[in-house]
Amino acid sequence: MEVKKILSYTIPLYGNRRIFPYGRMRVEHEGKEYVVRFGNIDDQGRFYITAARRRFYFRNAGSLHAPRFEFYNPDEVRRVKRTASRREDLLNTLVDHMVEDAGNQNRPVIEKLAEYGFTEDELVLTLGFPPEEVKSVMLSLNGGEQYAV
Repeated sequence: MEVKKILSYTIPLYGNRRIFPYGRMRVEHEGKEYVVRFGNIDDQGRFYITAARRRFYFRNAGSLHAPRFEFYNPDEVRRVKRTASRREDLLNTLVDHMVEDAGNQNRPVIEKLAEYGFTEDELVLTLGFPPEEVKSVMLSLNGGEQYAV
């Protein structure tokens, strides 16, 4: 499924019982072109169109005023999210064991992970280390110079 052209695009302001953009677009699927309406939302809040008696899900990868629609398979998105969540859980378990092995001290673990290439954002936002401690370690590893975040 591919968007060929957005034929009409309306951003609702008030009074027409809609809260999301809607309109019509020309799409191509398996060599055939269709003109379809968009703006429909399923019970899980996903935007979709119907073409060739099938439902196709899409998202706006652009902005509200400069839309760029991409089609996706919701089953594939769920699988990727599950896999990413599992990886994050395993990583957090490994880091927890590293902290325990270091006598419940964060600093040696932060130093080791920074040497492995973890950035300040990854250490703070993903792994949950205290920002002050991470900043201190990053400064000391770079010899007091400013570093890239």
